[in-house]
Amino acid sequence: MILLFVVFAKNYQDTKSIVDAHKITQNSLEQQIKDLKQSHETELRLRDEALERYWIEMEDLQRRYDEKQKEIDRLTEEQKEAIIREFENDRQKIIDRFVNTYGIRYVE
Repeated sequence: MILLFVVFAKNYQDTKSIVDAHKITQNSLEQQIKDLKQSHETELRLRDEALERYWIEMEDLQRRYDEKQKEIDRLTEEQKEAIIREFENDRQKIIDRFVNTYGIRYVE
């Protein structure tokens, strides 16, 4: 009878140890999952912020590019008009300008 009680007590203690180990493992895994979810949420937030900064910067770059392109177009048009005014009545000046600018040889 005492031996049966000792076996029963030992079995109960072993079972309790297994259950306790399972609870500890389960709590540890739950904490790891919680930490991973929190880390994932942080990474998603940082990604979204980086994408937002990227798109803002891209819009700014596009706007600045468009402004510069308009300025170049305007300057090019002004330069064309200036060249036309400068060389309007002097054919030799036009020929000299093309020869000096493009390195071509004028043939009559």
